[in-house]
Amino acid sequence: MYHKAGGNGPWIFPKTIRDSMEIARELSFRYLWVDRYCIDQDDKDDQHTQIAQMELIYSSVALTIIAAAGKDPASNLPSINGTTRTKQQVLRVDSHIFAQTLPHPNWSLTHTTWATRGWTYQEGILSHRRLIFTTEQVLWECDSMNCLEALDLPLDAMHTRDRSRFRAHVPPGSFTNKSPGSVSYDVMRYVSEYYERDLSYPSDAINAMRDIFKTFVASPSKVYHICGVPVLCSVPKTELNSAPNALEQSFLRGLFWHHSEPGRRRIEFPSWSWAGWEDGKIHPEFYRPEWLFNEQFYGIGVSIEDTNGRLHRIPERPCFPAFANSVGDHAKFIHIDAWTLD
Repeated sequence: MYHKAGGNGPWIFPKTIRDSMEIARELSFRYLWVDRYCIDQDDKDDQHTQIAQMELIYSSVALTIIAAAGKDPASNLPSINGTTRTKQQVLRVDSHIFAQTLPHPNWSLTHTTWATRGWTYQEGILSHRRLIFTTEQVLWECDSMNCLEALDLPLDAMHTRDRSRFRAHVPPGSFTNKSPGSVSYDVMRYVSEYYERDLSYPSDAINAMRDIFKTFVASPSKVYHICGVPVLCSVPKTELNSAPNALEQSFLRGLFWHHSEPGRRRIEFPSWSWAGWEDGKIHPEFYRPEWLFNEQFYGIGVSIEDTNGRLHRIPERPCFPAFANSVGDHAKFIHIDAWTLD
């Protein structure tokens, strides 16, 4: 992690951290949050406490620095402290100048080691302001607009009249999804993006996605989850009034997630959850959107078996949060009581 140079010498931090400290000083920030130092890696209780607050941490920071140029903390941040970066090729022919175009911000970010790590997904999505260092240039992106060094864009023309955000026709920047929870149906889009990332510890499959789910729970439409399986509450009022147990039925519909490319079993979680699989790809939508809320599952009872073998019937909305917490993320079996036909 870090070590002393010897005796009473200074602490020696990896290059990415030292470069980030320089950025913080240049921007007059008093504090710099680095997960690996601010969360005690040897204290499981502290890890659990901090993980539960990451949504608050990411959404409250003044700026998130994304090191998209390197592969590990020992890498440099291009253009900081004399570190060079890939030069933009320019050719002058007589009075004409031909300049090489740089990769699109989204391509620059998605083709990096940073974009393959599971824990960085929440960092990018939940932060409101991001300073992205790629091998070619520095990118700025917030929830409303994005800028890049290589282009001098007419920002006034690109903004809406009240200057609150870019106009709808302006191409997105590095992040195409930045507002989790705003549309309940989108929950599988975030799950599918996160699913393609790598984790050092398979047991973190839901932990590294937990704060994205929290934004859906806090939204007006409310989307809960059981072991990662979405439980959507934004069903029509007529259906809520007529359904014997709306959340029980919504959980059954949540099981409609599916692979678009085959995956492999991850035994730490149940097979009926996407967290119980790795590799391959998950489709960003359920099978058919119209199946989600236009069909009723009458006469069906659903219970979740916890790790102690006890059965828990899925309750209605007021009791559901406590139920989801008590079941935990490692329930193995679903028990379904239903009519069958020969």
